[in-house]
Amino acid sequence: MINVRKTHLCRTALKRLTLWLASCFAALFFSFPSLAQEGNIVVKTPEAEFRLVSALATTGTLSDIPLGLKVQLKEGWKIYWRSPGDAGLPPELALISENRPEKQKLEMDFPVPTRFSLFGLDTYGYSDEVIFPVRLRGHDAGSPLDLLANVNALVCADICIPVGGAVSLALPSGALRTSSDALDIARFSSLVPKITSSGDAQLASLSFSPNPDRLILDLAASAPPLRDVFIEAPINGLSFAAPQEIAPNQYQIAVSGTGDSAALLGQPLSLTLKTATQFWQTDIPALALAKTNVTFAATSILVILLAAFAGGLILNIMPCVLPVLSLKLASILSMGGASPVQIRTRLLIGASGILTSFALLALMLIGLKLAGGRLGWGIQFQNPWFLGVMMLVMVIFTLSLLDILRLPIPAFASHVKGQGLLGDFASGFMATILATPCSAPLVGTAISFALAASAPQLFSVMLVMGLGLAAPWLVLAAFPRFIAALPKPGAWMKWVKPLLASGLVATIIWLGWLFAGATGITGQNTSLGAFQAADQQARWQQWQPRAIKDSLEAGQPVFVDVTADWCITCKVNKALVLNTEKIMHGFEVHKVVLLQADWTLPDPDIADYLASFGRFGIPFNILYYPDGRPPIIFDELLSSEKITQALDKLN
Repeated sequence: MINVRKTHLCRTALKRLTLWLASCFAALFFSFPSLAQEGNIVVKTPEAEFRLVSALATTGTLSDIPLGLKVQLKEGWKIYWRSPGDAGLPPELALISENRPEKQKLEMDFPVPTRFSLFGLDTYGYSDEVIFPVRLRGHDAGSPLDLLANVNALVCADICIPVGGAVSLALPSGALRTSSDALDIARFSSLVPKITSSGDAQLASLSFSPNPDRLILDLAASAPPLRDVFIEAPINGLSFAAPQEIAPNQYQIAVSGTGDSAALLGQPLSLTLKTATQFWQTDIPALALAKTNVTFAATSILVILLAAFAGGLILNIMPCVLPVLSLKLASILSMGGASPVQIRTRLLIGASGILTSFALLALMLIGLKLAGGRLGWGIQFQNPWFLGVMMLVMVIFTLSLLDILRLPIPAFASHVKGQGLLGDFASGFMATILATPCSAPLVGTAISFALAASAPQLFSVMLVMGLGLAAPWLVLAAFPRFIAALPKPGAWMKWVKPLLASGLVATIIWLGWLFAGATGITGQNTSLGAFQAADQQARWQQWQPRAIKDSLEAGQPVFVDVTADWCITCKVNKALVLNTEKIMHGFEVHKVVLLQADWTLPDPDIADYLASFGRFGIPFNILYYPDGRPPIIFDELLSSEKITQALDKLN
């Protein structure tokens, strides 16, 4: 009885010891991350896992075996394409020479990538899971496969970690059978771009356009809208921005970085183009220089000239003209009671002042363009010398209006009674100079074309825009009796002149404030925006090149306001739309990141940012969606309704 009990206890103890040893062995076996369930070696880290997979369960009689390098990434981690973009390294897979036939080799393909942004850099790659199609060539047909290879890669999130090690794959011989990974490998193989230049995927042309440096890409008329382009170039240090549509089937791609953009001319490029439904690869033997008007090749010059005239006409009612309103009123009131001939002459002289100012502005832009400088509409207000001269001129105008200082009348105008023609010419001249610190509807379109076009086209567009600004003068000159009906200047002007002079004094103060900010006299915080309501201003963050991309990566929508102290329309937009309780509440509800780019002083990053959209003036406001939808660019004069509608689409 005792012996039976002892035997039972021994058996129980032995069984428990066996189970414990088995558990320990299993735990020890599965604790090695480099062993797959089927005995294949994998590379596994906390961030990613790399393994070789096969489309076949047996080798059959094939000498080329379809394989794949399967990469599984933890959330937030990414791996790179064959051309990583601004940073990174592509993954590499190489056979380990140990006990393998010399004729064997691996060929790895790359599916079409996604554009990622990190720390202001654009990179191309993959997240979550990707299979790189791999083909093993030179296998001994009919024999089993015992493959050992080495993988090296870089996986990145906020930091980058190199990953490397050996991976293996074993397949038995036998009748050909597909594996459970065959469909996944086939799916990723179908995502590898094919080289083509036919059908809807035809690339009509690709060329380089300087100042600002960019590529101009034209697709065939039947091509669907372009989503992205991944460019591979032989020049190191160059960055290629996402494509921006500038005309039907025509796109511009901003080029920046430490490399020489002009060195791209004559070089071969490889483009991987991506639409909503297609992707393909096109190779360019040699990049050519863009024609002078290629940016708006699909746009008739007549349409641009009409837009320029309409834009100049609209400038007359924009907030930008507030600084010259007193000059205009003083000039018109002083004509009261004059003869139609005198009124017509003075109005035409004023219009000639406007046209002369536009002509000089066009010549300045042409010279700046030929010198390779940065172009922009209203950038003269960033120059302290310009601001200082304008202050002096406005002081002279104010003293003249108050009859404290009399301007000399040139001999050619001495036969005209009343005020001299020099004052009318100067009033028209100043109307242009002080009315161009900000853009207006249609002005942006015309200016974008002009600054990217040839010198004659630029000059023509600027003169036609000047005609638009001078149109009220020309209309009144055609019907001078409207002004002749005004009362003659008399004692009542003594009451009106101080009122008009107060507008000029306000302009002088405004110019003085800009001058102090441009010269650093007042130190930091010279922006007029600092005097806005503190709680509203605190919601805006300072714009930086990488801020947009970082926020979108975090899944947050972004609204960008490019502004300047000298942009009066920008100030009106803030007061009437952006900083209203309704719009601010909408931004808060949708958790929109608000970024403000201050262009009061020269900033090449902001200039490049505007140029990437084909814009050279402000105001400029844009809303980015975090899901990859195209952003919405708003008109120069903001509307609460349009912003609200754009925000509602975030739902």
